[in-house]
Amino acid sequence: MLGVVLTLTIYGALGAVFGSFLACAYYRVPRGMSLLKPAHSFCPHCRHPLQAADLVPLLSYLWLKARCRWCGAKIAPQYFMIELITTLAVVTLGWFYGPHLTD
Repeated sequence: MLGVVLTLTIYGALGAVFGSFLACAYYRVPRGMSLLKPAHSFCPHCRHPLQAADLVPLLSYLWLKARCRWCGAKIAPQYFMIELITTLAVVTLGWFYGPHLTD
């Protein structure tokens, strides 16, 4: 049982991190921005650099009630949805096709 929980947790964490990157790309690429510079994430409204607590995939959106911690601007739900769908996809693909930890 512990192996199942650990396997799903690892795939979930990897999926959430990858989903967070995809959400960043979703914002930056259409605007002609680099994915590497600026190296830090920022609020699209006030441009304030986000801190570590603001960057926890999925959970930050919920903790901050879909608003920027600094200026209070609403964060569009598509960023949360990109992270969620990617997390679920990676967990599902990992469960069926990836390696598993065993008890």
